[in-house]
Formats: sequence, C-alpha cells, structure tokens
Amino acid sequence: MANFCINCGTRLRKDDKYCFNCGTKVDGSDIKQNSHSLKSAPDNIEKEKARKELKRVIGGKILFNQNFADELHKNGLFVIDTRKAIRQQIEKEIDSGQIKSGGVELRVNQLIQEYKIKNEEKIELERKQLEEIRKTLEEDRKKKELERKRREEEYKRQEKVRKMQEAERKRQEEEYIRQFGGGFCSPNCRHYYEEYFDVHGGIVGDIDDEGYIEYYCHLGHPLSPGSYCQDYE
Repeated sequence: MANFCINCGTRLRKDDKYCFNCGTKVDGSDIKQNSHSLKSAPDNIEKEKARKELKRVIGGKILFNQNFADELHKNGLFVIDTRKAIRQQIEKEIDSGQIKSGGVELRVNQLIQEYKIKNEEKIELERKQLEEIRKTLEEDRKKKELERKRREEEYKRQEKVRKMQEAERKRQEEEYIRQFGGGFCSPNCRHYYEEYFDVHGGIVGDIDDEGYIEYYCHLGHPLSPGSYCQDYE
C-alpha cells in the first residue's frame, strides 16, 4: 500500500525520510496507511484551496471584491449583511465537504440568487402589509366620514323638525289671538301697571303736578286700550 505525506498528501516512496513536495519529515510514526488517513490530507488541502477561492471571489474579511459587491448591489441586496451570510454559509459547506474549490464561484452565484428571491419576497410581503394598513386606514376614514355626514343629516333633520314645530307654535298662537285676542294689554288686565316719574325721569312713589305717568305690561305686551293679552287674568 502506498504511503502519503500527512501534511500535503503527496505520494511517497517507502524509503523516503522527507516529503519531496513540502519537506515534512517522515518517520515510521508519521506514515499512515489506513483509509481515513490516506484521504484526510488531500481533503485538508482541498478545503484550503476552497477557502482561498472563496476569498478570491468575495474578498477578504475586511476588503471587498468590487465585482462581487457590484453584483450584490445590482440584485438589490445589502452588501455587508449579504456578504457575511454568504461567507458563513460557504465556509460551513467547505468544512463539511459539500463543496470543492471548483464549485465555490458557482455556489456564490446560487446564493446571490437565493438571497435575491428572499429579499424580493420580503419586500413584497412588506408591500402587502403596508397596503393592508393603507386599506384599513382608508376604510376607517370612510367610516368616520359617513358617521360625520350621518350626524350632519341628523342635525339638519332635527333642525327642520324644530323649525316646523316653531312655525306650528306661531301658527297656533296667531290663531288663538285671532279668535280670542291677545298680544296686547289694557288697564283691565292684571298684568297692566303704571309707574310715576318726576320731571327728571326718576321713579317716585306718588304722582304730583310736575311728574308724569308711564304705562307697562308685566309680560312685555304692547299697550292697547280695550284689548287683552292671551294671559289675561
């Protein structure tokens, strides 16, 4: 069975003491010939190549790959958050052996499209939510407007009824006056009274030669001798 360098995976000859590829010293304890050890070194190399490819495609932890950033921006994605999410996802896939170095760039593009779709779905959901809120507010506005109009119509109706009642009251009062008299007062009505004034217009208790008399109705009716008010007693 062939021997392999535990550092870089290079195939070694049986009597090699050092790896001719990387220079790692080889001794009996370092030579692993079981199936797990034979593939672990090449896997580690492949993972390292995949990580370097990831760095090439999206940039390092600090510096961005401008083309990658432009692609995110073109697809409507927030560069910093999306880049971090893509890096973490691909690093997990590299560590689990799901992806090789040759598939890194393709996987990056796939994830960009996946995040684009998710972002569009999120935007659409938010748009629908805002539209629902707008509709709710519009319906509430319409309800309030209808209620305002209802109150106005009710007020107008009540005002119309009040005016009709007032007109009817006046009509009945005029009819009563027409039949029985009223609206005027005379000395024969108990609401009729006199006040005595002196020459200066002051009210006095007794009449004298220099004073004068004014005639009034306690209910405020005009004075008309021979007529009686509707409240005549």
